[in-house]
Amino acid sequence: MFTSSHLTILESSSLTDSELLLINSCDDIGLLLQSMTQKRIRNLPGKYKYLLFFSNHFRLIVAFSFLVSSYLDGCNRACQMKYLEENPGFVYSKAEDGIFCLPGVLFATKDNLSQFVCNKINVWSKKSVKFAAHNSKQYHSIALSIIDALKSSMIHPEFSIESHLTSK
Repeated sequence: MFTSSHLTILESSSLTDSELLLINSCDDIGLLLQSMTQKRIRNLPGKYKYLLFFSNHFRLIVAFSFLVSSYLDGCNRACQMKYLEENPGFVYSKAEDGIFCLPGVLFATKDNLSQFVCNKINVWSKKSVKFAAHNSKQYHSIALSIIDALKSSMIHPEFSIESHLTSK
């Protein structure tokens, strides 16, 4: 779990002051994507991705009111909390009024990435098909594996390959 001691790792000459401030305070993946290119986000060091994934992404309270974002067949449509509950790793961006796959945004490296990574989804018709198609992508599975490995290396750095290489 993220603790305040992880904040001490947020020092890097490769990031600008404004990028560091954004990473430390960002609570909405849409705002991050508006401020940094996806390539820049994907090239962030693991410690920053860890911070973004495990502490800063937009966490909704149960009573959150989603914006009505589409009108289809005479009905107003909006995101629902159950879409996020049924699809772990996906986050709602209030700034973009749509859902993104946070593991994909942070870790997917393949070209031709689908919705949820390059673009928000906020057209709610056939959403189950869209989630299933994205979840079946190989880059999604790889991104989830990378998150598990990153979490393990941040919680137990003594077991990481890097610590064994630098200790010799």
